Amino acid sequence: MGDPALAAPQIFWERAQGWADPGDASLHLPVSPQVAARARHAAIQLAAPADPEAVWRLELLVSELVGNVLRHASGASELVVRLHRAPGTLRVWVCDNGPGGTVHVREAAPLDMEGRGLWLVSRLARRWGTEVLEQGTCVWFELELAQD
Repeated sequence: MGDPALAAPQIFWERAQGWADPGDASLHLPVSPQVAARARHAAIQLAAPADPEAVWRLELLVSELVGNVLRHASGASELVVRLHRAPGTLRVWVCDNGPGGTVHVREAAPLDMEGRGLWLVSRLARRWGTEVLEQGTCVWFELELAQD
């Protein structure tokens, strides 16, 4: 029957107003322990990359960025996953409505249990960046997709 967290009816796609491209979408999710699975599932549904390598990277990087929201965005009640698919490229933003703050790649010690998320993003994405908003933070990355 599948994971009930993935089938939750409160997951919905909201086509962004003013975005003409059908490859653009955003997903608004309440911050909760199930949010990473929901965000991964939704990102794969929209992006539908044919290349298994792109699926793997997309799942991992969305998980890492959502995990960062859960760990570091105290006070955030919602996160937004935005996707833009263009020929050969997928750009993904993960934004939260927390108090905002700086985002940086950390050098984790070999035995550290955490601290490698943005390092993975920096190594696996074609490009990535951050934006601190008046209320919240966005981290984005781009993946190369095989041309259909």
